[in-house]
Amino acid sequence: ADAVRHETLDAMSARHETEMTAILAVTAGFSKRDRDKAMRLEGGVRDWHYMEVAAWEELDDLRNPSVSTTVATTDSQAHEPTPPVHEMAKTSVSDSGCAGVHCEQTVRSGGGGDSGGGGVGSGTVMTKAMLRRQKKETEEREREVRINEEKSNMGPSARDREEAALKLLLTPLHLRIKDIKADGHCMYRSVEDQLVLRNSKDGAHAHGEDGAVGEQSPEHEISDGGQGAAPPVGEDFASLRRRCAHVMRKSQWDYRPFLAQCAEDSTACNAAWVAYCLEVEDSAAWGGQMELGALAKALGRCIKVYTAHMPVVVMGEEFAVEGGEAPLVVCFQQHAFGLGEHYNSVVGL
Repeated sequence: ADAVRHETLDAMSARHETEMTAILAVTAGFSKRDRDKAMRLEGGVRDWHYMEVAAWEELDDLRNPSVSTTVATTDSQAHEPTPPVHEMAKTSVSDSGCAGVHCEQTVRSGGGGDSGGGGVGSGTVMTKAMLRRQKKETEEREREVRINEEKSNMGPSARDREEAALKLLLTPLHLRIKDIKADGHCMYRSVEDQLVLRNSKDGAHAHGEDGAVGEQSPEHEISDGGQGAAPPVGEDFASLRRRCAHVMRKSQWDYRPFLAQCAEDSTACNAAWVAYCLEVEDSAAWGGQMELGALAKALGRCIKVYTAHMPVVVMGEEFAVEGGEAPLVVCFQQHAFGLGEHYNSVVGL
């Protein structure tokens, strides 16, 4: 706010041009696959610059209250075509700054007539705020068109291809993906969703290797996960984390060899293992195949994992007995979000 208050419009435009040049230098190094990310980054900077110009104009209105804030548009102005998309793609912040100057000058010159209506033309009278809003909406529309054109030229994204492959795999089985919140707990939330679904169908609760029975009262839950402690209970994602960590601590050498920092029986490795289990138990650290295997044992349930381009992985296959409880079904996606890997629940069509 201080910068806007003390800068002249010319100085602000020069600063915007310098900032945009720096951003363009960064995005120039992006790969074609990241072009969408580059355009959104550039657009975000242009949006910020636009808001600064708008704030400057509002402050200038307060400093010069006698200046009129309306402008009449002529018919020729009203029907003036918008610039083509490829020209918008070349628009720099300096252009935006000039647009802001031009807009301000037009507004001021247009409001110079007397109250008798000696305006510029017979068109609609627009306030300065309306002009800014109209300009902003036009820029947003053209930016979205530009992004969509870029996406079309790039073809299907890795996410699109993965989702199409999963749909091709699941549809003949009368299954579909159910989206799960991406917050670091997605694997546990996917299993939670499956337990809710299965329990509502079967009227049963899971009896796992940890000895717990699902959905007991919260006051009986424990969270210390100690080697000799009673097993935690519950089927919400937080309880599933605790149950997973409990099984991993209980059978540590079934899991530690798969973690380089925990693979040896040494002071450093033992400390790393304690820290790892605490992370599993009480953080938003992503869960993977190892944790899913431990969770299958904790619940005493078979868990099937669908992926787009690999065979179905079955965790806890020893619990898949004929006439027993139906397996829990999730899917693993490598390209669901910009951050990468994600688990979703799989349900019937």
